[in-house]
Amino acid sequence: MSAAFTRKLRRRVLGAIVAVLAIPAAASAATPATPEQLDAAGVHEIVVKRAPGLDKGDRARVRAGADVTLEAALRLPDTEVVRAAPGHLAEALAALRAEPGVVYAEANVPVHAFTADAYWGQQWGRCRTSARRRPFAAGCPAPSAPTSALRRRGRSAPPEPAR
Repeated sequence: MSAAFTRKLRRRVLGAIVAVLAIPAAASAATPATPEQLDAAGVHEIVVKRAPGLDKGDRARVRAGADVTLEAALRLPDTEVVRAAPGHLAEALAALRAEPGVVYAEANVPVHAFTADAYWGQQWGRCRTSARRRPFAAGCPAPSAPTSALRRRGRSAPPEPAR
């Protein structure tokens, strides 16, 4: 083997090792917020899935034991949203999770998709590119002026969309 080939091989192997080691670090970079952090951020609602078969009195007893109030019943069977007092989200979650009649209790927080895709906002056909006379979606750029290639051929640009 030549020295140049060995250097190239080392560089490629080292690059592959760095890439493999960086993947778990990037995946674990986002740690979920603690109930205390959520409470400080103003999150006080909890989604509670109850065990099937609890009657109205049992559900009220579970809420009273966790010191929460009923906010709304959800369309999902045996699921409701309750509200904890400010400063008591962690205690309410712990109390609800300890109840045998509760399947799960999670803080009601928004969930967002994170991506490194530069074209994420342009997916799903949100911005039309056709030349028909219909308004474009909000936030989409309007068609630009005629290009020099169109002018050279004697063609005009597509009509501007109605706003």
